[in-house]
Amino acid sequence: MACRYSPCCTCKNFVKTSAVALTGNVLTLTIPEGIYQNKQRVCICVSQALPSGLNGTQTVAILIGSNTTQYPLRSKSGNAIYADQIRSRKVYCTITATDIPSFTVQNTEAICPTTHVFNNIPTASVPTETAKGVK
Repeated sequence: MACRYSPCCTCKNFVKTSAVALTGNVLTLTIPEGIYQNKQRVCICVSQALPSGLNGTQTVAILIGSNTTQYPLRSKSGNAIYADQIRSRKVYCTITATDIPSFTVQNTEAICPTTHVFNNIPTASVPTETAKGVK
């Protein structure tokens, strides 16, 4: 079915979730079974109500049909999408990746801000003048 619901998307792969559940610390969005190829555009409509108690510590993953493999949902920059960034009845335009199995959200304006606190990348210690051999 062609996507008519999102202005950013011209894909032919519009799917609605068949289930939304919180499994452990992962919000899973189940989409219909199918073959999803590398770099394929898939527009995912979250059709069910989201479970209560979602926050910025739970990541989001896609389940395909009855398969139990979780495919992480990522932002364009590669960050995980967190449960507090997803809304019910919204369409998320994604691109599949099969080398590192995941779905990447392309319409970043559809993603809400998160309360997740990201870690910093530690900086390397700067060598002192003595350590460089300067007296």
